[in-house]
Amino acid sequence: MRGLRSGFRERGGRVSDLGFRRGRRGEALALEFLMRRGWRILDRNWRDGPRELDAVARREGVLAFVEVKTRSWRSGPPRGSRHGPGPAPGARDHALASATTSVTWRKRREVHRAARAWVAHSQTLPEEVRIRMFGRPWPSVLRFDLIVVLFSNHDDPEVIHVPDAWRPGWPNG
Repeated sequence: MRGLRSGFRERGGRVSDLGFRRGRRGEALALEFLMRRGWRILDRNWRDGPRELDAVARREGVLAFVEVKTRSWRSGPPRGSRHGPGPAPGARDHALASATTSVTWRKRREVHRAARAWVAHSQTLPEEVRIRMFGRPWPSVLRFDLIVVLFSNHDDPEVIHVPDAWRPGWPNG
């Protein structure tokens, strides 16, 4: 099947993958995390052709385009267990680094382009914000956030929010 991103497999004409389901669960946890902190979700999984915005959120005059990355890592046996070795040293940090470095300059460029398209199609923004949004200087009401959701085999998922993770026009952005 053409157009599928890495991590997806075709089986009998259908896309099915544990990673895909884990990613969707991670996105749901990320949105719950934002809503508990007062963010209003304006859009979820918004598409513009091949580009996608995982989430568009707004709080107190700040508009955030949110990219969600989900990773899993083996945390070892439950605390107090005498069975099996513990987690590999640095496994959690490796999973976190993998998630953050996967947002390459190309990915940031695609998110930026999708954000432009979202703004062009959005009816929820005042006209003055829409006009100034991608001009200079960069308005403080708009940002690109990263949320990393880490799943381990024994602990509850961990949600890490990186506000203003990048800006278009920064080096490699």
